[in-house]
Amino acid sequence: MIFELLISFPFEQFYILLIYLFYLLIFILFLNIIEYSNKLPIFYQRVLFFILLSFIIFFYFVSFCPTVYCEGIEDPFSRVKQYSDLSSLNTQNMIKETYSGVSGIYIFQCFETGGIYIGSSINLYDRFYTHLKDISSNVHLQNAAAKYGWDSFIFRVIETCTPTELIAREQFNLDILFNNFSKALIYNFCVIAYSTLGYVHTTEAKAAIGVANSGRTRTTEARAAISTSIIGNTNAPRVPVFIYDLSNKLVGEYLSQRKAAKHLNVSHITVQRYIDTGKILQGKFILRSSPLS
Repeated sequence: MIFELLISFPFEQFYILLIYLFYLLIFILFLNIIEYSNKLPIFYQRVLFFILLSFIIFFYFVSFCPTVYCEGIEDPFSRVKQYSDLSSLNTQNMIKETYSGVSGIYIFQCFETGGIYIGSSINLYDRFYTHLKDISSNVHLQNAAAKYGWDSFIFRVIETCTPTELIAREQFNLDILFNNFSKALIYNFCVIAYSTLGYVHTTEAKAAIGVANSGRTRTTEARAAISTSIIGNTNAPRVPVFIYDLSNKLVGEYLSQRKAAKHLNVSHITVQRYIDTGKILQGKFILRSSPLS
């Protein structure tokens, strides 16, 4: 009986109530200090005023300024299963047993900084493994892993779905990521989800992607155009460009051949030619129209 009462007790609401009572006591204390300060010389009144002002400013920033989304009640992402201690073989085996052959959306998050990478895969364990071993991974994620170590990250499956739903669900979560996190905390290069199964975009979706990439807010129509273009379309020319170094490490992702060409200081025709031929560009880059599997 006592155990059931403890479980049902609203500890979080009680904690909030205690915080407000503490704020009330601080306010009463301030009133008393102000009343006492009238009896002090002008110089000491001014010193006391600046001390109180500094405390109020500090209190404001600590209590009311928005915090970075990390693990906790403000986390905007769902959680099916979460793993820490990623360098442990026991953890890796648990992920292998649970998510081999399972498709879904996943997150890597650094709990040292709050930085996040979101991805999707038709085989969550295989994708986890390729990131962990730096095989066709994300360069921002790898840089953070090299700096803080994989044990400073969590791997979270935020939802499982069928392969045909991957793009729509990844885009849903990317929208949350880019709308709620500062750019410094986002490891993803692209705001648009792309398929590892070879899906490509229509002309209408290209226009929507152009709007998104220019930094303007995407409309519902733009999102719909992107989603429509991804699912079941095989006739439109490919848009994404993935740049790898000679060790097959991903060093850049671009939404179009022209954007990749601008970065590489070549023409978009050259980008297309090197994608088609598979030759090495500038002696150090391999260009692909889809991620390495």
